[in-house]
Amino acid sequence: MRWVGVTCDRRKNFDPQHAAQIIKEKKMRANWQVVPRGDILPQQAGLHITLNPKGRIALSRFTYQKMGEPAAFIILYDTANNRIGLKPSRAVFKNSYPALVANRHGSKRIYASRLLSEHRIDLPHTVRFYDADIDDQGILILDLRTAKPCPRAAGIKKSRKMTLKNQALSGAPKPVAPNEA
Repeated sequence: MRWVGVTCDRRKNFDPQHAAQIIKEKKMRANWQVVPRGDILPQQAGLHITLNPKGRIALSRFTYQKMGEPAAFIILYDTANNRIGLKPSRAVFKNSYPALVANRHGSKRIYASRLLSEHRIDLPHTVRFYDADIDDQGILILDLRTAKPCPRAAGIKKSRKMTLKNQALSGAPKPVAPNEA
């Protein structure tokens, strides 16, 4: 067993006072280095984009600003590489999807359910695109092959499943929707 330059025999009791005395005798030097804080705020460290099973694409405010704050997007799909492209456009174009306000913090939402239905994209839960990138033409590229489950949404779905499972095991009646009653 090794502890800060002090070897210990596992069969004997460890004496912290003896270890501290050995450390003082060796006079270990501290080699401190300053870690710069940087000019980049945490929310600006990367692009944050998610896609849920209903086809709603959510963009963070920083991502939206980096795209040039367009009024709408043209949604592109690359079938060979299984990638989604968001091209900034004006709202007056025929195939443009408006960028709607998602919350008071400036994030935007694009309703793209047609993308999922036409291209038969089946998502079990919300996914996040950690490797999203803006190419030289200004198209935001979202790769479905490398998208990972969004930890926040996966946790919510898991807790709901566990609640329903516990209700089934306890014999409690299942909640009935108002239109089924």
